[in-house]
Amino acid sequence: MRAAVTGGLFTVDLRYRNPTKDGVSVSIPVDHVSVIDDATARRYGAVKDQTGQFMAAPLENSVKADRVHAYVSPDKTQIFWFKFPAPPPGAQTVSIMLPDVAPFDGVRVQR
Repeated sequence: MRAAVTGGLFTVDLRYRNPTKDGVSVSIPVDHVSVIDDATARRYGAVKDQTGQFMAAPLENSVKADRVHAYVSPDKTQIFWFKFPAPPPGAQTVSIMLPDVAPFDGVRVQR
């Protein structure tokens, strides 16, 4: 996992590893992914670009691409990334929230 601020954006890279002998289809609704500033408890959702598309990847191939989606082959890894508004300059750690997964608490913010 990587969580870093560049300019006014905060990028979170998540690595999904498939340790099984079967391929797995992974699909995550982007609007269910968020970052919480641990100091202020303020929640941030993923940002959209000027065309209204979420700044995340790999987005599913559809007109309304509102999910990251990938097929992960056996014993392979897939990186998913999401962009959020940058937390305030004083924010040192965040919690990353994903559906159906325990929160990633206390993730250090790289600047």
